[in-house]
Amino acid sequence: MNLQDLLEVRGVRHALLVSGSGEVVQRAGETLDAAAEASELTSLRSGQAVVQSLGQQIGSEEWADLLLDLEGGPVLLTPCAQGTLLVGLDDVSSLGRARLGLKRLLGSAG
Repeated sequence: MNLQDLLEVRGVRHALLVSGSGEVVQRAGETLDAAAEASELTSLRSGQAVVQSLGQQIGSEEWADLLLDLEGGPVLLTPCAQGTLLVGLDDVSSLGRARLGLKRLLGSAG
């Protein structure tokens, strides 16, 4: 999987591939300072906890993606075979294009 391909999608600022253990495996795009990256990774863990809790309530363990509209900009979380993709967007209006780009990326990675 080449995260660099996601940067061709208008509105995508950066992307991180995070393993199941929480380690950043791959980065592309804008370089985040340590505090910003730590904040996004904390948001990832919080988002995963919310999804897990909701999944237990409704009896579903699977999720497609989750959009977090954070102070530093929207972040799209998407599960994949290698962990979770965290994609930073310039604006919520870029969500559709980003989801299509992710679908193409994940389809080519399969």
